[in-house]
Amino acid sequence: MIARYFIACIFVTSTSILRADDAAKMKEAYEDAVRQLQVAQDRKNELANENEQLRQKIATTEEELLRSTNRFSTLRDQTYRLRHEAAALDQFLAADAARWAAWARLFAAPPAQALHETEPRLLVDRDENWPFSAVGL
Repeated sequence: MIARYFIACIFVTSTSILRADDAAKMKEAYEDAVRQLQVAQDRKNELANENEQLRQKIATTEEELLRSTNRFSTLRDQTYRLRHEAAALDQFLAADAARWAAWARLFAAPPAQALHETEPRLLVDRDENWPFSAVGL
């Protein structure tokens, strides 16, 4: 019984104190809520701007990736064709020992004696794993 009386007294006292400060507290709470909403709106706008910048970067990166993929495809096809032609040339030369010897003499000769050619010659040994050995794969 005393506990109920004590709780009722506290309730009445607290409500009367709250009524006196209620208007000031409500105004303060309202202003605080407005400030929080303004901060939240500013942050939302900042995030929207950052999001737009990131979307632009993604679009740019995707375009670069597409160009790189196309370039890689083109180079892969050219490499395949050149390796195929080199293999065909090796087979052609290997079919006749005299032709192979003449070919070897042509590439062993110094550039001035190589039939006065106008195009550069490939003087490097062929790497069977070439383009992959060049990138370390």
